[in-house]
Amino acid sequence: MFETMRKVFGPAAVTVIIGAIAMVFVFFGVYNPRTTKGQGQGALAATVNGDAITMTEFGREYQQRTEMFSNMMKGKIDPNMLKQLRIGEQVVEDLIRRRLVLQEAQRMGMTAPDAEVREKIKEMPYFKAKDGSFDVSRYNQLLAANHYTPAAFEDMIREDILRARVSEFVRGRAKVSEKEVESDFLSQEDRRQVDYVVLDGETAKKFVIVGDKDVEDALKDKAGLDAAKMHYERTKMSYVKPTAKKTVKKGEAAPKTEFLPFEEVKKKVVLDMLREKRSDEGHKANKELSADLYAKAKELPRDKFKAYVKGKGLEMKTSAKFNRLQNSVPGLGDLPELVSDAFKDGSPLVQGPKLYEGAKTFAVAMDLKAFKPDMAEFAKSKTQLEQTASSRKSEEMFQQWMHDLRTRAKVSINQQIGNPTDADAEAPAPVPVDD
Repeated sequence: MFETMRKVFGPAAVTVIIGAIAMVFVFFGVYNPRTTKGQGQGALAATVNGDAITMTEFGREYQQRTEMFSNMMKGKIDPNMLKQLRIGEQVVEDLIRRRLVLQEAQRMGMTAPDAEVREKIKEMPYFKAKDGSFDVSRYNQLLAANHYTPAAFEDMIREDILRARVSEFVRGRAKVSEKEVESDFLSQEDRRQVDYVVLDGETAKKFVIVGDKDVEDALKDKAGLDAAKMHYERTKMSYVKPTAKKTVKKGEAAPKTEFLPFEEVKKKVVLDMLREKRSDEGHKANKELSADLYAKAKELPRDKFKAYVKGKGLEMKTSAKFNRLQNSVPGLGDLPELVSDAFKDGSPLVQGPKLYEGAKTFAVAMDLKAFKPDMAEFAKSKTQLEQTASSRKSEEMFQQWMHDLRTRAKVSINQQIGNPTDADAEAPAPVPVDD
């Protein structure tokens, strides 16, 4: 998520955004930095080419990250979820990457004068008085509340300016040729379409036999009833209360979604739950039926095949148009082999039907149709295409540069940082993870 934010806003802006979030917590009485429990004042989170990242830096960043997640989830944040998300590892990796970029800025001789740092700080809205002027008293109070000294905060802003400068420099080296722009256009606008029959999870449920006794037994058992309630909460959108269709006028709020009560639909919930648990049976049935459909598609005229499909309770559909950059096709899911076949010279889909198997999907595809690009549109949209291609290439260049930088770096990470709030002993010596 933070990588995406950096792509959109740039590294300097992201730090400011995170800082702003933390300061909001101060105003509402939420933000209260935890100590690095059991880590020791002098402990290090990591070293990067000999430069230290302290536990203080890590703790502050970790706290801001977890508080942001807590705020997003309205305070209902589960510590186990934080462990699953590996927040500690994400935070330390972000700090390592930021330190590497800063080291490169210093190596290149880049600087951020005091005057530039001061102007950047004065532009920040949360340090301004009501009349829009910079409020020194407010500035000092907010920094103190967030455990920053003015010098430390100004150094942080200086570093962000340098990181942004390096990023701009690296990205600025990306150049795109007219041939690349045209190739991008052709890749996006050269499209295909197929007719298909798909057998997916919903189809599989029809083949799973769940008797009334299975449902009744599950409802009698407390564990089964609790599992059904959990399934109901997880798949609640399957139990929306039917309402008359109403056109929402501009400016009006959309009607609130209402759900059928669990007690009213509990038998259906248990039926769906048991069918889902027996998905292997459905997958096997899908596989057998898809093989039968494939054989019939090769044997029967198209109109008779459609009738055969309908007789099986299925429907033959036409896909949305797709290009060669897509691995998935709307309605069919992830079927990269189908996409690859659709753009081959002498495609097998021109010669006849073909059966495809995805992770949980079977599809019989046929009747390939091609839609060639309109080069007149290329001329009209060339400027926009150049900008898009340049943006993509500059991001690719920066990410590759960052990857190479990280690969070459000598980095040691304190293994205790994965779950800093669980640490009860002094942190062990950093363990090298990259050489």
